[in-house]
Amino acid sequence: MANAKPNFAVGEIWNTLAYGSDGKPVYNRDGHLVKWIQAAGGCVTAFDFTTKEILQTAIPGMIGLRLGNAVTFIDNHDTGFTQNLWPFPPDKVIQGYVYILTHLGIPSIMNKK
Repeated sequence: MANAKPNFAVGEIWNTLAYGSDGKPVYNRDGHLVKWIQAAGGCVTAFDFTTKEILQTAIPGMIGLRLGNAVTFIDNHDTGFTQNLWPFPPDKVIQGYVYILTHLGIPSIMNKK
């Protein structure tokens, strides 16, 4: 990626998210994303699945670790209406978009067309 020097590149690594014995999300689950971004020379971004999850549970995500590489989103081609894998709660979509559009990170908007 560093040799290609793209204007913008976003990658997707969707690993199982970890939870503690108390049922709460385990913090610092984005080490694999940060390492992947660093291995690519720091010139790529990644869909921030952790922030998507955390928006659903109201605690911080990857934006605290690699702000310039965190693509925040409510749903994408895997999670939303296309495959319906882990969709954002339909009654909270507007609030989710308000959050990603007004907070740190690179917001990604899903178009259903």
